[in-house]
Amino acid sequence: MIEQALWGILLADNLIRQAMTEAASKLDSVLPNQLSIASCSMAVTQFFATIPLTSPGNIPKHNTLLIEQLGYFKLPRRREERSYKKWVTPKP
Repeated sequence: MIEQALWGILLADNLIRQAMTEAASKLDSVLPNQLSIASCSMAVTQFFATIPLTSPGNIPKHNTLLIEQLGYFKLPRRREERSYKKWVTPKP
C-alpha cells in the first residue's frame, strides 16, 4: 500500500508539472519554475474535483481555461542583489 501511495504522489506531481510546463510555454519568456507550485497544485486539484460535474464535450474548453489560469500564478522576480550582514549576538 505504501508503494501504491508513493506512485500516486509521483503521478500527481508529474501531472501538475506537465500542466505548469504547458502554461509556461503559452507565456512569453516564462519558465515553468517561475510559476507557484502551491497555487498551481490547488488549481489542478480543483479542476479534477469539478470535472465530473461537467459534460464530456466541455472538458477541452475547461482544460484550456485551466492552462490560462495557471499563467496567473507567476512568481515575482527574485532580488539577488540583496545581502544582509550576519548579525552575531554577543554572549553574556
